Amino acid sequence: MNMRSKLIPIFVMISLSALILGRVTAQAPSTDVPSGELVFLRQIDSNWHVVRANTDGSDLQELYAPDLDHGEGPSAPLWSPNGQKILFSVNYYPQPSKPETVRQYLYLIDADGSNLIKVGDFERSSTTFVLNHYVYGGWSPDSQAFIYGYYQTESDGSTRTEFFKVDLKGKSLSLNPKPAPSYKSVLYMPDGKLIILDQEGVLTIENGERSVPKVIKADAEINFLYDISADGKYALCLLNKSFTFGVLNIDTGRFRSLREISDGMVVYEARWSPEGNHFLVQGTPKSDVGVAWVTAVVETESGQITTLEEGPGFLYGRVDWSADGAYLIFENNKEGGSALYLSRPDGSEKTKLMAGAHAHWRPEPKGKAAP
Repeated sequence: MNMRSKLIPIFVMISLSALILGRVTAQAPSTDVPSGELVFLRQIDSNWHVVRANTDGSDLQELYAPDLDHGEGPSAPLWSPNGQKILFSVNYYPQPSKPETVRQYLYLIDADGSNLIKVGDFERSSTTFVLNHYVYGGWSPDSQAFIYGYYQTESDGSTRTEFFKVDLKGKSLSLNPKPAPSYKSVLYMPDGKLIILDQEGVLTIENGERSVPKVIKADAEINFLYDISADGKYALCLLNKSFTFGVLNIDTGRFRSLREISDGMVVYEARWSPEGNHFLVQGTPKSDVGVAWVTAVVETESGQITTLEEGPGFLYGRVDWSADGAYLIFENNKEGGSALYLSRPDGSEKTKLMAGAHAHWRPEPKGKAAP
């Protein structure tokens, strides 16, 4: 998977001296695209910067410029659900001549580019990663906290992932009980509860620190959770041994296999549409693993697949829906550089927006974010 999407954290405040704000040269705005605002990565002088822009390419603003003397490389940025904060991570090399010295930081910044806060600082001894909003837990629905995972390789080669809940003031709470097996997936439910899949395959819903968790008795051995539907009733997930992709009914524990997807591709990412009548999948064909890539939309009831992109070239990146589910955004670099594309769920109105990668659509219309 793309290393830009990996990284993360523990909390410390810093000044704005590391932040370089400004307007960057934009291409001519696209026409006939839905209104909205994106935060994404963009290459400027061959280096990745965190920027935001309207979907038509206008009002392009640089939010974070990397420290080139230390080989910084920012990772996939995420809007908070209320559209007020942006979360992203950065690789930092204290000694550029020694790559093994790399540290990994996590930052929060206000939507207007002010109030930069460093909330993570990890050494190379552990691999850390930003937990994106549609796979690993991300932001809480009320935008007051987020989940991150700490992935560590032990001296014997074994791995352990510990998940933490962090509030906006930097208070961090470990979610892993001790002693206990580490978790595979932690996701926020729409009501703010946490659904947790541990290494033993036990699936629970946590109602609070002192409450008894609800155990979900699934009729299949779940290996990974991708996303929870907006009504909290269904999960896109992967089985443990067969790597079969499908939909889990959270209330009944019944797993519905989608073999038409599993037989053809290894799914790296999946995300529900806001209405739940479609979901996005992205991955690599089993016949050409790691060389070719596929981005597709699946109709939930019928399982009908509409392929948006396929073939050689690096197509894997973030996929995201507009707030009303009428459009989706994805990326590819078929033309020699990462570019953002827009499409209807049925594949129509496909439009190249602008150069960029790992875009996230602002949850609320510009200027209408919740206070």
